[in-house]
Order: sequence, then structure tokens, then C-alpha cells
Amino acid sequence: MTVMWLRSSRTGVCPSHVDNLWQAFLRRFDRPVMITTFLVSGCAMGTVPAAAVAGVLTLWQLYAVALVVATCEVFFTPAYQTYPLTLLGPDRLMAGNARLTSTVTVAGIVGQPVGGVLRL
Repeated sequence: MTVMWLRSSRTGVCPSHVDNLWQAFLRRFDRPVMITTFLVSGCAMGTVPAAAVAGVLTLWQLYAVALVVATCEVFFTPAYQTYPLTLLGPDRLMAGNARLTSTVTVAGIVGQPVGGVLRL
């Protein structure tokens, strides 16, 4: 609805301007968002072994933990992807993104087999 209003209004504001302003606003909060979501997610996951040791772990608690962790991931991922611009600056962004992407790819490919070997 807002997009249609912006297109039909004669204010000279288009949706891309609003999106650019929103991204610039959120870029200030990348680091606090990442730290907060990590802490909340870790605390939520920490309740699972604590409840298991106490003998009160239920399926509903696992659902709640999964919901909290997934919600944290929704906020963490965009902050994580835009943080290199804040950290590196526009001149070193391409090399930084290439290194970040290759690191994530290698960790995804190598991490699962190594985890399987460690479990044996």
C-alpha cells in the first residue's frame, strides 16, 4: 500500500529512496543487533541442557527455543551481511565480501564431515 502511495504521489519520493534511508538507518545498529541476537540465541539454547539435566525438558520448550533461535537468525543474517561495509569501507568491500563468502562456503562444505568424524 505504501509503495503504491509513493508511486502515485507527486512528492518525488520513490520506494528506492525509502529503502536506502532504511538501510542507512539500520547500518548503525549492525553490531548491537548481532551481539544481542547471539546472546539471546545462546541463552535460549542453554535452557535445553539445563532442563534436560533437571528432568523437565518438554517438546514445547524445544518448540519455543527453535522459535527464539529462528527469530534471532532473521535479525542476525541481514546485520551480518551488511556489516562488512561498515567495517571495511567501500574501497575494500569487494575483497572482504569475497573472503567472507569463501570462508562461509568452506565451513559449510568441510564442517559437516568433520563433525561426523568427531562424533565417531
